[in-house]
Amino acid sequence: MPSLRAVKSFVAAAKYHNFTRAAEALCVTQAAISWQIRELEASLYRVVGWSRNSPALSLRGGFAAA
Repeated sequence: MPSLRAVKSFVAAAKYHNFTRAAEALCVTQAAISWQIRELEASLYRVVGWSRNSPALSLRGGFAAA
């Protein structure tokens, strides 16, 4: 199960369409956002199949988060 921090990082990245801006909003580094997104990707890939489509982050099957 992904951490709440990873979910918050994903929501911020989707909202701002940018890891750096998401990091600034959450008062963490860009590297922390990237690491949390990787954690979320690993968790979700096992469950539903995950794809990172540039520039949007989305779940496979048409559910767009951006």
